[in-house]
Amino acid sequence: PKITGELEDTIRVWTRNPLPTQAEGEELDRVKTSNALKFYHLLEETLGKGKVHETVAFPFSGAINYVALLDKNGTPLVIPDQFTSQPLYQTKTIDQSLGDWILIYPKYSYLEHLLQFRTGGVRVANRQARLHGYIPVFMDYEHLIYDLSEDSRKEYIISCLKQTCDNIQI
Repeated sequence: PKITGELEDTIRVWTRNPLPTQAEGEELDRVKTSNALKFYHLLEETLGKGKVHETVAFPFSGAINYVALLDKNGTPLVIPDQFTSQPLYQTKTIDQSLGDWILIYPKYSYLEHLLQFRTGGVRVANRQARLHGYIPVFMDYEHLIYDLSEDSRKEYIISCLKQTCDNIQI
């Protein structure tokens, strides 16, 4: 039998809510929120407006992910409503007939132990993403936000995407 009693309340403890792209007021002044928004906007600048969606693909992990969809030629597509309208605290399902779904994990060195604890680490998160039909891409969040110049950030994102999505057209 499935254990579902108070599951959503338990998941809420692990998951950041509101998500950075939904934050308002004082939430926007938090460093983590502003950096997460910077990360999201860099992805959107690289892939195109409406072609990246911030969500929690696997709510039990509490990890915020960014989802992109590529057509058969590797061109980013607008994320369809059937995906974006799925509830935050539900495992996200995808329609693989639409193309290749990219699941971007921002990696934080200071939270590495939590990723290990909640998801089994990068190897298990990678395997789960693939089992659900996603192509997982891990990006070093701190390197992107703090170490790289503005000019090299887009190049870094493209490089990370091309390591696992060799046909991506950006």
